[in-house]
Amino acid sequence: MDDGDNGEESRKLDDFFAQFAYQKGGDPPQPSDRSLGRRPLKKARTDRSGGSGSPAKPKAEKLTVQMEEEEEEEEASAPKMPKAADKGSSVLSERDRLREKNFSIDVDSLEPLDDSAAPDNWKEIVSKLQEYRYENAATVDDFHAFLVGLQSDGVSTPHFTALVACILSVQCRDEVALRAMQTLKDRSPGGDVNVDFIYEAPLDDIEDCVRQCNFYKTKAKHIKECGRLIKERYRSQVPSDANSLKELPGVGPKIAYLVQSVSFGQQDSGIVVDTHAHRVANRLKWCNTKHAEQTRKALEGWVPVDLRIPLPLLLIGLGQNICVTRSPKCGECPISSLCPSAGKISSPS
Repeated sequence: MDDGDNGEESRKLDDFFAQFAYQKGGDPPQPSDRSLGRRPLKKARTDRSGGSGSPAKPKAEKLTVQMEEEEEEEEASAPKMPKAADKGSSVLSERDRLREKNFSIDVDSLEPLDDSAAPDNWKEIVSKLQEYRYENAATVDDFHAFLVGLQSDGVSTPHFTALVACILSVQCRDEVALRAMQTLKDRSPGGDVNVDFIYEAPLDDIEDCVRQCNFYKTKAKHIKECGRLIKERYRSQVPSDANSLKELPGVGPKIAYLVQSVSFGQQDSGIVVDTHAHRVANRLKWCNTKHAEQTRKALEGWVPVDLRIPLPLLLIGLGQNICVTRSPKCGECPISSLCPSAGKISSPS
């Protein structure tokens, strides 16, 4: 990605944050000359498939090492995330407020659920990660702030809007998922991506809004079907239990626990483990697993409940900024002196 692309990508993300800040009482946004315009949805067409019945849930796409590397190369070439208080908009202030809350936990006062399963130096590692992440933002912080902010953003179905954003974020950079959400907001009545909007929208219009995301056709189908199921089965209310969430199209354990923990605020929810958290936890030798779900179960065996929301943010942020798939920046890592893999990773792992 060249410098021109970086500038355009940064501008779009700034436009999104400016609009979000304005909705929370900040200064009116100053749109750039190529800001996303509002285009009304086409009238929904009935029986688009030519038959009845809901579409089958597609098989989950597997994230390959090559995809991880391409995603991280784009992250590395994108504009650097500002540190705390570098910008004055209310959305960034909300992001930094949440970072202060999540990364200021007295780790020494916590006890693991199982002493025998906990790493010997976990408290020292978490403390150092908190110090680093308190001063160094990552894109996961903006996505987290977006999900939390929906509760006070005036949307009619904040849990559903959060669910849509989480589905878009799968195997996709956070800022790209947020831009797709902005496009959906631009197309929706009153900027409200709610159950009724998705239920009534034609599938090809949803695809058009989210086409910048990986697997956008599949994600659009999942979002459309989620809207139908939640409206018809759950009376437009997103279920808060993980088992019901995981029955929805496109919702696996990570998305279910992300919605449950962040959108619903259930601190004792399952730990959110994505490819970054999975990679970092294995490099720290906190587990020896091949898949993220195995890592989640291993971490839940000892991680204190008070760390179930902050720990993924710590690990994911480190994975996005420092502990990348290929050639991690061990010389810049705040926990390199405590990491058994430091200086030993020269190929994808």
